[in-house]
Amino acid sequence: MGILYTSSKYLFVKDGVYYYIRRVPRAIAEHYRLAVIRVSLRTKLHSTAIRRMAKINQEIERDWEQLMFSSVSNIVDRFRTKKTATYIGSNNTSFESEAPTLLEAMDFYLSEQGSDRPKGFYTSTKRATAYLCESVGNKPIDQYVRADANTLRDYLINERGISANSAKRVISSIKALIAFTAREHDIPAISAFLSVHFAGADQVTKPRNPIPVKVIKALQKECLTINDTSRLLIALISDTGMRLNEALGLVAEDIVLNTDSPYVIVKEHPWRRLKNHGSEREVPLIGASLESARRLLSLTETGELFPKYCNGTETKSNSASAALNKWMKLRVPSGCVIHSFRHSFRDRLREINCPQELVDELGGWSKLSVGQRYGSGYSIETKSDWLRRISLNEYGG
Repeated sequence: MGILYTSSKYLFVKDGVYYYIRRVPRAIAEHYRLAVIRVSLRTKLHSTAIRRMAKINQEIERDWEQLMFSSVSNIVDRFRTKKTATYIGSNNTSFESEAPTLLEAMDFYLSEQGSDRPKGFYTSTKRATAYLCESVGNKPIDQYVRADANTLRDYLINERGISANSAKRVISSIKALIAFTAREHDIPAISAFLSVHFAGADQVTKPRNPIPVKVIKALQKECLTINDTSRLLIALISDTGMRLNEALGLVAEDIVLNTDSPYVIVKEHPWRRLKNHGSEREVPLIGASLESARRLLSLTETGELFPKYCNGTETKSNSASAALNKWMKLRVPSGCVIHSFRHSFRDRLREINCPQELVDELGGWSKLSVGQRYGSGYSIETKSDWLRRISLNEYGG
């Protein structure tokens, strides 16, 4: 037959982007809705294009060989004339699937679950789907097996260079997408992506180190000297233990200063969701964080405290994290990043024997017991009394 090979002649470039283009043989043209298969490889790098082209070409040729010899097919069925596809099972028996394909499931999932979700939800879901299509193919969702999940895992780590934790998040996105679609289409539960095994000591999560107190104090002083919004953001986080995304989403009305115990209100906004229910809280402002809040309010004209990273529509926490970590890199010990302030915040509270329930409430950590969920929590005055004990400098509060 002469089709089981890969040739760069199927590689074309348009506007700098590589495409895979190949004509369908006449003998099997009736099985396809198009005479020519054209797929964007979504890259301008020749080496990447060659690798992606090889994967697509291999799957297409497998399908063509099966069709040529009256066998069955597991090709990407978006090019096929019929939605129902025939597959070979592990016992070599054939069966048909009318389940949505992965790409159809993604569209359904985003349309049903995407309302009021942040942009990152769409981005991560589409990225995870693309990874599975690149590594395994676009199959009906009930035809994915554990071997496909393992192939995706290996592809992410070995070919994409993605960390184990990031790979787990990709697989979790796929798992959620497939589970929701299967449930809504009355398809039996699909277990292919459940409890995917990750082995190896190098895949253990690297802990984020807390920032030493003396370094925090030096950072606070430098940040308040520079006095731009990015440095004031660091100072604000340093004595509140807020997550970066929480701080970025603040607006002027979330800062309360006209009281004996100034505080910041952490609540959900249309442009910024919170991690969990316990994340909604009031955190006293002390030391450098109090001074930072005062300056931020004096600088804003629109009510947005960090317009560079939060425009009232979305919060760009990834961009902010990259910029802040780059600035901090030469000023903090190895392994310390912007999130390390939360680790330091908890350690500083431990050192003064702050009650664990209060620590969890201040940091917005999930409540561990049923009893913690009773009542309305500590008063802002009590919280302030405890936090004043960890203030590091002369800025007041």
